[in-house]
Amino acid sequence: MEKRKINTLPTLETAKDSYEIHLSEDGYTKVFNNKTGKYLKQTIGKGKDNYVVCSLVTVDGKSKKTYLHRLIGLAFIDGYKEGYFVDHGDNDKENNHISNLEWVSHKENTQRAVKNGCGVGRPKKPKVYMTKLEISQSSNNGKKQLSYEDVTRIFALLDDDLSMTEIAKTIGVSQPAVSQIKSGKRWSEHPSSIEYRNQVIV
Repeated sequence: MEKRKINTLPTLETAKDSYEIHLSEDGYTKVFNNKTGKYLKQTIGKGKDNYVVCSLVTVDGKSKKTYLHRLIGLAFIDGYKEGYFVDHGDNDKENNHISNLEWVSHKENTQRAVKNGCGVGRPKKPKVYMTKLEISQSSNNGKKQLSYEDVTRIFALLDDDLSMTEIAKTIGVSQPAVSQIKSGKRWSEHPSSIEYRNQVIV
């Protein structure tokens, strides 16, 4: 059995030191808490986003819901880059066998979702043919100027489970601005915003 300390993985440094992710010889994984001597309970998200999740406690005592497939990717699968996603090869979000998972770019993830008919709901009438400049101009609307690339990175960091406060400091904007972008009040036409609203649960 292979083991990895969760707080040594990218984006999960704030998790308590007691957590480990265990990969068994049959290719499946569980999250173990050394403090309690027990494996963490895994739950299934509701609605379209029925990924397997577990709750980790951070060093400051907060509970953090985390995707199991992403934990597996960070611990045992090569290819992680900031903004990348862990994709399920057979399109079954509950099948977290290591052979079924791989890192893909944002573009690849979106293309696969469209091809497989998953994660694609009914966004608020996106202007499909808007250019990056048009999206930027309509989304900023007199507020602090954010670039198209800034917003792409915000959603990548959300996917990496960073808090809105952490993201705000990283990007150099206010926390309310990140909150508005996350909820779709700003930059709702951005492809990352559309995808996030259709599939994220945390």
